[in-house]
Amino acid sequence: MKLLLLALLLVQDSETIPKAHKRAYIRAADDCKKAEALLTSDPKEAIRLLTDILESSSVEERECRLRIEMRSGSYSKWYDFFPYQFRGRAYQALAKKSTDTTEKITFLEKAQKDLAESISRNLPSSKTYHATLQTELTTLRNEQLTLEKEPPFRRAWRTLIDDGRFAAAKSHVETKGTFLPGEKREAYLSDTEKECQEALKAATLSFYRALRDHPEAESLTRLNSSEYNRRFQLPAKADQITSSFGYRWCRSVLSTLDRLRRGEDILKPLLAHGVEATPLKAPLVFLEPLAWSVALNQVTTLTNQATNALEKERLALKEKANQIQTTWKEFETKVEASPMRGKLPIRNFESLFARFPVEWKNSPATLLSLEEALASSEPMSALSAVEKTLVEENSRGKSFTIESRQTILRLQITAGALRILAGYESVEKAVEELAPLGDKWKELGGSNTTSTFGPRVEEILQNLLR
Repeated sequence: MKLLLLALLLVQDSETIPKAHKRAYIRAADDCKKAEALLTSDPKEAIRLLTDILESSSVEERECRLRIEMRSGSYSKWYDFFPYQFRGRAYQALAKKSTDTTEKITFLEKAQKDLAESISRNLPSSKTYHATLQTELTTLRNEQLTLEKEPPFRRAWRTLIDDGRFAAAKSHVETKGTFLPGEKREAYLSDTEKECQEALKAATLSFYRALRDHPEAESLTRLNSSEYNRRFQLPAKADQITSSFGYRWCRSVLSTLDRLRRGEDILKPLLAHGVEATPLKAPLVFLEPLAWSVALNQVTTLTNQATNALEKERLALKEKANQIQTTWKEFETKVEASPMRGKLPIRNFESLFARFPVEWKNSPATLLSLEEALASSEPMSALSAVEKTLVEENSRGKSFTIESRQTILRLQITAGALRILAGYESVEKAVEELAPLGDKWKELGGSNTTSTFGPRVEEILQNLLR
């Protein structure tokens, strides 16, 4: 029973036209049938025929099956008399033929109106056409919206991309691109990520070249801030939506270079970056000379400080240099255990450590030479020869420890004093002649005035320190 009731509800109206009105309806029914046949092949003609029917004052019936009473008790066949539905379908056919989105929408809106009218007149079959039309119309309206809104949207997106603001570009797509079809929106997001990856690749390569062009710490510290920032520029982390090992490595190295420019000790972190860069290969080749220049500068500074340092401080400075050498050797060991084995130059610390001052070992022999000179037949000549030897030793200067240089100068002064006294000159004469050496001795911190060569020599030494 329920199925029968549902079937009755789905059946369109049926009408019988009395013979008094047959003339108008015969023509209308024939034209309606012709129009149905033309829906696909000539929708414009179909629309013209159907519009004439719908505008005729003699034809009142719509959207029904009808038959016409030809004579009393005699009827025509049944006609599908659906002028609104047929015209709506004709407009749909015109929309399919059109290539202009705006025109398509116009045709479909007219079709929508006719099919809605058909449905309101109880023609169930029009519902299917109407549903299909609604889907198509929604799609076209979205396309039209896209066509109107995409150009300014894309310009704004492109500006963000060109400025390197990829996170903002992604947010722009997600918040301002809701009018885009899902597939196109995903394409924008994909393109944003690709652009970000390419920008990071370009930035890291530029950073590698900057390292290559500045193999020494001095060249980095000499750069002014604007030039340094330009050469070692990296995209801001907050602007990125993707990352890479190379980019992260560059950012870490940049932080260390900033510390270098502030005067901090960065050898260990710099070498750690070098070990991290072994998979990248080229960056390690560019970073290693910079790290070596830092190690070289540090050891050179320690040797310079050791020049005038007393024994305890000097030993501490040399221990620091040993630690630098050990740190470097550990770095080399790690590199040699990587795919970069044999790719870096061999660095030698021997020449650096040779700069540390050494003890002068000739003090006992020189004292003996002085004693022998005094005992010789020509003491003044012999003492002059000892003086000359001490001058030559003193010319080696900073290669000796400060204590050794003090000893050399004190012995040189002693030899000079003995020579002057051997010529029967006074203590005052000796002090006057030896004053320049005395000044140098004082500068080195000389203080030992004890002498095995008698009180007059000690008096001269004491006067020179005043």
